[in-house]
Amino acid sequence: MFKYIDYSTWNLYDGFSEGSGRSEKNWLQSEEGTIGLFKYPKH
Repeated sequence: MFKYIDYSTWNLYDGFSEGSGRSEKNWLQSEEGTIGLFKYPKH
């Protein structure tokens, strides 16, 4: 069973400029202040 999280209400977060690897990514922040890293799939 997979748990799905709806990130549509999260905002882009500019507090971090680094991440893991060289793939395209965006830092996100929830309304509660949780910060997460979204990495786009590699082509």
